Amino acid sequence: MFFQWLEGPQGPLAEVVAMIRDDPRHSELTILEQGRIAQRRFDDWRMRFSDRDSGSLMDWFAAIGGSTFNRGDYAGGVTSFLVSLSA
Repeated sequence: MFFQWLEGPQGPLAEVVAMIRDDPRHSELTILEQGRIAQRRFDDWRMRFSDRDSGSLMDWFAAIGGSTFNRGDYAGGVTSFLVSLSA
């Protein structure tokens, strides 16, 4: 399972998403949330790997009592998890 948060202008983001969808190394792509935001949430953040020892998304949801069934709650939880890793 892999999560990636993409930010930027709509046109270039659409191109990146299309490339990811067309890449045979990726399957079952699900966009949890999309739309305009007032400012970047991860302006200086770089991609990193998170394993069970350094932080598990499912452990995060268990600790905060978050929902993985409601798409909005899930997207917000993923965002909170990523923010916690960058702190």
